[in-house]
Amino acid sequence: GLAKELYSRIYKNVGRVHLVLDKLDELKDSFSDAETYYQLKAELLCLRAFNYDLGCQHFGDIPFVERSLSIDNYLTPRMPREKVIDRILSDMDDELLDHLPVAWDYKQWGHSRIGRAAAYTLKARICLNWGRFEEAAKYSDKAIELSNGIYSLTALDTGEYTSHTVGEPSAAKLFGFEGE
Repeated sequence: GLAKELYSRIYKNVGRVHLVLDKLDELKDSFSDAETYYQLKAELLCLRAFNYDLGCQHFGDIPFVERSLSIDNYLTPRMPREKVIDRILSDMDDELLDHLPVAWDYKQWGHSRIGRAAAYTLKARICLNWGRFEEAAKYSDKAIELSNGIYSLTALDTGEYTSHTVGEPSAAKLFGFEGE
C-alpha cells in the first residue's frame, strides 16, 4: 500500500506541474516581463525533477511523462532511470536556474518558493544520489556560494542527550512546513 501511495503521489504531482508547464509557452507574452516566465518555468522543472528523482530512487526505471496525459496518450513505457536522471538534470539547465532569485522574499512567500540556492542544492543532491560526484561537488559549491549571508546551518550539539530530540537541529519551518 505504501509503494502504491508513493507512486500515485509522484505522478499526481507531475500531472499538476504539467497542467501549468504545458500552457506556459502559450502564456509567455502575457507575463509583465520575461523574467517571471523563466522563474516560473525553472520552479516547475525543479518540482518535476524532485518527483522523478524520488520515483527513480524507489522504483528504478519509471515512465517519464513529458506533458499532461490524455485518453490518446496515457500509456507511457518505462524509461531507464539513467535516462530519466539525464533528462531532469538537463531540464534544470544552469542558464534557466540563474533566472531564479537566490531566495524569495520571506515576508511575501514564506518558504513556499524555490530559489536559486535551493535549485542548485536539489541538482547537487540528485547528482550525489546517482554517483555523479564531480557534478555534485560543482553544484554544492555553487549552492554554498549563493547561500553565504542568506542561509546558515544549525549546529548539532554532540553533548550528552537526555532524549532523542535534545541537541538535534530544529525542523521548524523546513520547506514551508512547521516541524518539531
